[in-house]
Amino acid sequence: MELALVVYLIGILPSVANLFVGLCVIFSALTAIVLLVYSLAGEGQDLGKFPKWIPIVAISLGFVAAILPSEKTAYMMTAAYVTQKVVESPQVGEVGSKLLQAVNNNLDKVITEAEKDK
Repeated sequence: MELALVVYLIGILPSVANLFVGLCVIFSALTAIVLLVYSLAGEGQDLGKFPKWIPIVAISLGFVAAILPSEKTAYMMTAAYVTQKVVESPQVGEVGSKLLQAVNNNLDKVITEAEKDK
């Protein structure tokens, strides 16, 4: 079930990234409009009342959108994590050791038979 959830979340990752980019554009446009209104109001307008949270939200959303991995990268990260866990498993080390021993034994038999045939 956990793997299914990871695959689902990776599947919606591009949509989430697009959402963040869209919100970043909206908040950037809102910042530009507010600054335009303040500049058109004249020099007497106090920029101290400018809502500073608007550009902060726009920059934050843009940053999050920029660091979100692509779908391909997310799958590669998941595969690397799973591979690392498999390799770290003690059972895999034991099976790998036995497999290597079996291959070496069979190779020795093949080499011995090949030398006898000469």
